[in-house]
Amino acid sequence: MICEYTIRMIGEYDILVLSPQMIAQLIENIKTSDSKELVISAGEILPQEYAEYLAHVMETNLDIHQENGVYKIIAEQMDKLKINEQKCFDKVELTTEPNDIQFMLDTNDYFYMLVKEKKSSFSYVYKELNCKGF
Repeated sequence: MICEYTIRMIGEYDILVLSPQMIAQLIENIKTSDSKELVISAGEILPQEYAEYLAHVMETNLDIHQENGVYKIIAEQMDKLKINEQKCFDKVELTTEPNDIQFMLDTNDYFYMLVKEKKSSFSYVYKELNCKGF
């Protein structure tokens, strides 16, 4: 029997940058990790070309001009993910060394346990956006 869990994004955003594909990649990284503490290269989650596109969209439409702004928003949105009313991550930090942007994550014990279950499946919900099966 597959157990299905719903991941929700809380809060209001001018732009939703954290996509279902990024969350699926996060889940995959947690599944293969030996520890609930992870360091994930930003490029694993968000290809550089797409990051540049999003930065351009933010500058043009939202007048947001900040270095690494896309990655900062992703980190903020990761920090707002919840599963069954518990945060998915106890800590989300962004490190921005030249040519090496990384997310440092401390996965909540509860979320870590759910991801590690062999028969778990996740759905992502944010307002009208509803994605199933990762």
